[in-house]
Amino acid sequence: MIAQWMLYSLVVATLVGIAAWALEQAVRIAGRPGRWVWMGAFLLSLGIPIWAFLLPKIITAPPKQISGFEIIDLGVLNLAATAPAAFPLNTVLAVFWAVLSAVVLTTLVMTHRQMRRELARWPETEVDGVAVRITDGFGPAVIGAVKTDIVVPRWIHEIEDRWRKMVIAHENEHIKAGDTRLLWAGLAAAALAPWNISLWWQLTRLRDAVELDCDGRLVKAGFDIRTYGELLLEITRRGTATRLPAAALQNPKTLLARRIHMITQRPIKFRSAKAGLAAVLAAGFTFMACDANAPVSVDIDHENGTMGMVSGVYAESEVDKRPERLSGPPLLYPEMLRQAGIEGTVALSFIINEQGRVDSSSIEIVSSANRAFEGPSRDVIAQSIFTPAELNGQPVATRVSQTISFALQGSAGAMRIGDPETDQSLIRVRGAAGTDGTPTRVFVDGVEATGAELSEIRRDQIDRVEILKGAAAVAVYGESARGGVIQITKKKNN
Repeated sequence: MIAQWMLYSLVVATLVGIAAWALEQAVRIAGRPGRWVWMGAFLLSLGIPIWAFLLPKIITAPPKQISGFEIIDLGVLNLAATAPAAFPLNTVLAVFWAVLSAVVLTTLVMTHRQMRRELARWPETEVDGVAVRITDGFGPAVIGAVKTDIVVPRWIHEIEDRWRKMVIAHENEHIKAGDTRLLWAGLAAAALAPWNISLWWQLTRLRDAVELDCDGRLVKAGFDIRTYGELLLEITRRGTATRLPAAALQNPKTLLARRIHMITQRPIKFRSAKAGLAAVLAAGFTFMACDANAPVSVDIDHENGTMGMVSGVYAESEVDKRPERLSGPPLLYPEMLRQAGIEGTVALSFIINEQGRVDSSSIEIVSSANRAFEGPSRDVIAQSIFTPAELNGQPVATRVSQTISFALQGSAGAMRIGDPETDQSLIRVRGAAGTDGTPTRVFVDGVEATGAELSEIRRDQIDRVEILKGAAAVAVYGESARGGVIQITKKKNN
């Protein structure tokens, strides 16, 4: 289940990241800062999966439509016997997650401590009235997660006065805006899910946005654009390497091009239209991230063969109103089995979410009369729409078990196990007659059963149900079976 949540979180972070990229284009066009867009992306990327895990969404059920085929409801048929074998994948992933987070956090702490130790060795002085630390080559940058300091390389005294003032003003602006703490907060957030590559990409975009915002503030304050661009090129030419996430002026060449383009760009044509289009795109991807189906899990009671609620998923017996199928594609009968006159049933277990949609990853085959029936059964269930189950008047995700009957024309209707009104273990036969009025016969373990005998059978005693019709039924049970035959096979221990 951890693997599913990791994949879900990665998808959400990717969609949110695309939305943030589009929204940043909109705010840049509007002349607004973009770093808060990426901080919001971080919060959504982490918050949506947490919200989905703790508080499942409540969504109104879709309108009722006409059902396209018959489904046999088998309650919690044979769950104990069909529970998948345990595999320690969750444990492996949990350990991997914890170790990786610990490594990243430890690295961050050690990097910060190392920089503080080096800071103590760098001599302190003043440049243009601002306290700075002089390094042999590192910087210019602002370091520190709580207490921040400006560090500049020794060559700061070799450059022109106008450039030196811009360097100090730039770093001082970072401190005033709290940019260093913002980047450290982003690093800490990424360390919570270090395997999520989308979060690290968002972190690089946050760093870039911090620099672009700072450039914009300085240009608005009256700094000469041409001189500022020359300064950026000069610092890049000197090629000072940085070791900190909060570096100020020293950035990759790709970012350098964006910074120079931003401070030198001309007024944008159709500004409002372009900003609006980017905002609509951002809203669309944000909606997709919020609407993505969160994974769900089910706790199986192997002793009683029942399911309990885990992560907001309920068993049918726990809800007030059970799901009902509204619509879906037609059931495709495998042509080879149709020509051979082979019929049968497929029992499935799957999760219906609060929207009435089926979580396709949750579909499991409980029992099958023929493997050729399994693919069409999966397809028709995955594309079906249901009314969601309700608990205390609210829609909830529910694990259900149902059987699809593959039957040729001219014989019995469907069989339903379990009365949804009373939840009693009754067997009822609907339309139990052939086209000529011949009654449908019911056999339990090869012995024909009466109505009284059927009423005594509990659902947890049943292993499988098969339906024979037409020539297939006559071939096995004689002419008296023209109305069809329902074969019930009980579990060996019952």
